[in-house]
Amino acid sequence: MKRFIFAIAVVFSAVSCFEDGGTVISDTLFTTFDYSYVSDSYAKDSVYVEGPFGWSNLLIFSNKVVKENEKFKEFKGGFALSCLSGDVPVPEKDDADAKSGEGVDVTDDGSGAEEPAVINPFRVYAPMGTKNNYAVFFQTDDMPEHDVVFGASNVGTCTMTACYVNNTVEVVDFVKRNFVIGDRITLRAKGSLGGNPTGTAEINLADYSARKDSVVTTWTLFDLNKLGSVDAVDFEILSNKDIPEVFCMDVMVASVTLTY
Repeated sequence: MKRFIFAIAVVFSAVSCFEDGGTVISDTLFTTFDYSYVSDSYAKDSVYVEGPFGWSNLLIFSNKVVKENEKFKEFKGGFALSCLSGDVPVPEKDDADAKSGEGVDVTDDGSGAEEPAVINPFRVYAPMGTKNNYAVFFQTDDMPEHDVVFGASNVGTCTMTACYVNNTVEVVDFVKRNFVIGDRITLRAKGSLGGNPTGTAEINLADYSARKDSVVTTWTLFDLNKLGSVDAVDFEILSNKDIPEVFCMDVMVASVTLTY
């Protein structure tokens, strides 16, 4: 069975003790998806989609997996863990070389003609050879109740601060080939506490408005302060186009207070 221990910098320096023996521990939580132990099969440029993952009982990244049997598991949506290295750049929409597939991964079907290869949907957009561990979120109609869960809500509070987001190679390829003026991709984060909404934050992953023509192709800070104190966070990908509904995440930051 695979075990994941994520690199989370937690130095609970603010500690208060009450006369009755209770202790309050507060500090900032930096959740990355680097590992101190994973199976050999995961570490070799691959993905993990076998179930929810996280560190201890603090932040849990949910997904839905249907297990047909011990050998076959179908990933239905939510978060996956990826360590796929960076891909080659995606050609611009109006690049003449794009017509021949130059500048993208290609496969040879034996006919002598090169055709664009299928892009791995779990691969973050990054310079060729760049490698780190990150989470990939897939929005589907068959999702867990919540996307990120604060598992220690019975003994503490969690206030979201920020995370870093990026597009996948597949999304960047789609945008550069299909977007026109007025098209947009917006990532929305919604916080909740005890089933009640706490706040909403948004960031554009692609913006082809009349004044701006861009798509996120690097790790970009997503401010989550508007979510407030939460026990769950849910993500929603919005667009006027029928896009691949997926984004990448790394380094989630939150302020955590635990009372024992």
